[in-house]
Amino acid sequence: IGSGGSGKTTFLIKLYGELLAAYKKDCQNHPLPIYIPLNQYRGVSVNGDSFVDHYIANSYADLADSFNWETDKFVLLLDGANEGQYVDQLGNELQKYVKAGCKIIITTRYTLDWSCLESFASVELNELSDEIIQLALASKGLPMPEGKLLQTLRTPIFLAHSTFTGIDAAL
Repeated sequence: IGSGGSGKTTFLIKLYGELLAAYKKDCQNHPLPIYIPLNQYRGVSVNGDSFVDHYIANSYADLADSFNWETDKFVLLLDGANEGQYVDQLGNELQKYVKAGCKIIITTRYTLDWSCLESFASVELNELSDEIIQLALASKGLPMPEGKLLQTLRTPIFLAHSTFTGIDAAL
């Protein structure tokens, strides 16, 4: 859970890359990561398949011959639950994956009530502290701002952008 620009998608994409590298190195002991952007979720089945089933079938069709979806391990990385419609239906749709032992990581901007899923936990990404902002800016030789600019830099994506482009022109 985190506000816009807090790093949810960046974290998920980085995690996807790391999990994929581990899977390619040793597919017997590491799960296959499945990244699914939820901005297209509409809560309806497609040709009788759930949205997640349909997405996997279309986006991971090249694995059809080598991956056994019934027995091989995989992890669902679902990005942006707040961006799709009918998010409550998605929780119900994911029950079959949870029951099959699939791990699921979901990013969203707000707390979801998915008590229908067993062992559901949430983690919140917080704003950056003054100390972290100052360290990041100092590493690039940039001064510590005040006011609205400092508040803006509490969002990780803005701090990252500022340290790459330099915010001294905005000061």
